[in-house]
Amino acid sequence: CLAKLLTPIGKQLDAAALEKKESQKFMKAYFKHLNRLTKSEKLAVRIRFLVRDLCELRDNDWKPRRVVEKAKTIAEIHEDVQREEDEKNGKKPNASAKKDAKDANSKDRSSRVADDGWETVGTAKFVPTAAKAPPRAAPPPATGAFGAFASLSTAKSDKKKKKKQPKDDDAAAQKKADRKAAKTAAKEHNNNTSSSSSSKDKAAAAAAAKAVDTPAYKAKAKAAIDEYVAIEQIEEVACCVTEELDKMAGPAARWLLVSQALDVMLNCKERDRPKLAPMLLDLAKRGLLEPQTLASGFLDVLAHLPDILIDMPNAKIWLGDLLKTLVANQALDLAFLADPPRPARTDPDDFLKAWTDFKAYVDPPK
Repeated sequence: CLAKLLTPIGKQLDAAALEKKESQKFMKAYFKHLNRLTKSEKLAVRIRFLVRDLCELRDNDWKPRRVVEKAKTIAEIHEDVQREEDEKNGKKPNASAKKDAKDANSKDRSSRVADDGWETVGTAKFVPTAAKAPPRAAPPPATGAFGAFASLSTAKSDKKKKKKQPKDDDAAAQKKADRKAAKTAAKEHNNNTSSSSSSKDKAAAAAAAKAVDTPAYKAKAKAAIDEYVAIEQIEEVACCVTEELDKMAGPAARWLLVSQALDVMLNCKERDRPKLAPMLLDLAKRGLLEPQTLASGFLDVLAHLPDILIDMPNAKIWLGDLLKTLVANQALDLAFLADPPRPARTDPDDFLKAWTDFKAYVDPPK
């Protein structure tokens, strides 16, 4: 159960979440959802009480209301009994009692009574102390082919090192000079670019938008949408769009978020499918999704419509109902369906048939 897992490690998770703002938001959202589960009648009473105890433990700074007793050793039990007897007799606990208990235990270990009545005494092994090692003698002089000329060879190597050292110093000085020249060139470049026109800034922004890491962007967007489907907190999605996704690619790439939302809608469970339309509408009302952004996301998914219909025959109905909801709430209009997107498949006939059926379902001819 989740309560059993979070009880011992919840304090560490809360402490780690304080270091990151995003993790702190997730922890608040998770425990807000758990507080809702404590009032849900769909769960068993035992599970509800376990979750409630977990929430109360977090509110109490992860300090339990009652201390759980741990298993004691036999020696500790004997000490507790002796302490209770001393308290009854009005005696203060004496440290000599522990010493007597240790002596008794050592006596029991050292002497044993056999079945025939003879008492045997345990023998202790004699461990001799390690003798002091004699001091190491100096290593003998080098022998062999280079024994007599060892000093000469070391002297030659020292001379070689001294010859190489000035070359290394020259190389280090050259590297410093190169770094200084690079810094000055960078400063001049920044000064020149600061006075450039706004058209160049727009071109740089467009180039940055083209260089977006699409797989990473889609993974981040899908994680935010999956979290919304689980806890239905639109603030988390809006915060992810403005603070994380826009830093990765800018507002121009938000159509990828719409495309991922449609993909989640097609692949999620039946009970979660109606949650995606309110999310897109709320983001549109906040000004985070423009009509053109929504249209681009739809066209990206509809380009794969024949392949989607093979796996999910009801995809036309699911996508069409979502589009109708957005049009009814004036989030976008159907004008973008006038021109079909470039199909992802090479067979144009299958795509045109799927496209025509989808348009007839969304905007039936009068």
